[in-house]
Amino acid sequence: VKSGSFWPGELLRRFREQLAFRCGKLFGEEQSGVLKAMLLGDKTELGEDMKNIYQKSGMSHLLAISGLHISIVGTSLYRFLRKRGCSYQVSGAAGVLLVLLYGGMTGMSISTIRAAAMFVLAVLADLLGRSYDMLSALALAALLILVKQPLYVKNAAFLLSFGALLGVGLLYPAVLSLFQSGRKLRDAFLLCLSIQLLTLPLIEWFYFELPLYSVFLNLLVIPLMGALMLCGIVALGISFFSFGIAALPAFICKVILSIYEGLGRGTLSLPKSVFVCGRPELYQIFLYYGGICCFIFWRSKVRDREKWYSCLRTARGEEE
Repeated sequence: VKSGSFWPGELLRRFREQLAFRCGKLFGEEQSGVLKAMLLGDKTELGEDMKNIYQKSGMSHLLAISGLHISIVGTSLYRFLRKRGCSYQVSGAAGVLLVLLYGGMTGMSISTIRAAAMFVLAVLADLLGRSYDMLSALALAALLILVKQPLYVKNAAFLLSFGALLGVGLLYPAVLSLFQSGRKLRDAFLLCLSIQLLTLPLIEWFYFELPLYSVFLNLLVIPLMGALMLCGIVALGISFFSFGIAALPAFICKVILSIYEGLGRGTLSLPKSVFVCGRPELYQIFLYYGGICCFIFWRSKVRDREKWYSCLRTARGEEE
């Protein structure tokens, strides 16, 4: 037992406890457990029944501190300062500092480290006048995490977090190229489907079951997540001045959380909502991902050929 403590970490711990206390006072016992998991990374008070609803219905990713949280916390401040005329250096430093403090307060989980590293690289790209490439940032974030602990390569949180982003960055563009763009609802469905397809064997491997309606459910719950987080942060911030005024944004959070719970319970009441599949064999997983890689490679070649023909037609039109 050490006599002293690292004071920034201790301050963050105390601040987290203060926020947890105010969260309990604003949202009640059951909903505060969910909100503490979403905002503070604290799942100790998350009820078993509520945890099963989120996990079995396919909404468990909402309970993890991830890229959405980092984008709301860091990117919001960064863009706000830029719009107010602050330099890239000042805005970027403030955004990165806030992200690191928030990540430290919530426990710096794997998904948080990944999101924070990618945010830092996005800010650096702006500072250097370079374009930001999500897949390159994702690869560097993975290397940084694995250098610290190589055994994370077997960790469910690591594989699912990075697998979901690979679904967005690799599989989604390939799937989207099969259709004409412009329909937001369909594109959102294809995005959720791409994430589900890429993480499918991982979910089977670690949890032995699949939430069959999760693609459709996430189309409803993900758009509400930004409003939930924003209202939760605003409510906790206002509570330092007045619990009465903080009750208004807290009420909006309660409504959204009630919608989440109702959708989760409703989904689980549907027939075959959870398919118990067991753990797949390794050769099956390799064949599955091999097929996805072939599909992505094929679509990339098709897109390259279409771009070449498009450039050729444009050049001929200019000559005429």
